[in-house]
Amino acid sequence: MFINQIWIVSILENKSYQDVKNLWRLFEKKYSSVGVQIFNHPHVTFQGGKTDNPRLLKEDLQKVVAKIKPFEIEVAESGTLTKR
Repeated sequence: MFINQIWIVSILENKSYQDVKNLWRLFEKKYSSVGVQIFNHPHVTFQGGKTDNPRLLKEDLQKVVAKIKPFEIEVAESGTLTKR
């Protein structure tokens, strides 16, 4: 039995894209953190998992998505990382 890996993500564009890229640069300079930059494009991951029936998953997702109105997410502030 073959299991397919699936992920549901929102790709960030425009101002949100640039805001995340700026945060990545800040984390790189201030905290020597470059791991997140392995991704080609900033995004928000909502869910990851596996399925043995991708066609059924696609049908279910299409039903759910048809009911969702477009919306925007804005990040107003970010927390501070501290060592303990």
